Amino acid sequence: MDQSELLRYCTTVLEQLGLRYFVTGSVATIFYGEPRFTNDIDIVVALPASHISDFCRAFPSEDFYVSEEAMRRAVSCSDGSPRNARPPLRRLSRCEETIP
Repeated sequence: MDQSELLRYCTTVLEQLGLRYFVTGSVATIFYGEPRFTNDIDIVVALPASHISDFCRAFPSEDFYVSEEAMRRAVSCSDGSPRNARPPLRRLSRCEETIP
């Protein structure tokens, strides 16, 4: 699977699960015309605990490394919000307005 196929797969899974997300980093800058020479994909996902199992099932262990236990630890805390939470994600259309 090449980088564009992986990005397409990931975004398809996120859309099917109804999760909010945005693509950032070098892939996003390439889209806006700034060449970059890194070979990674950065995706930020608003992942509620109720969707973790479905998310993990979409990335089978034969092809991907996804730790459900680590994901649960990352999103859990007493008030139900992610640890070290930043302000809530805005809708993607709102984020696009801030990109020059």
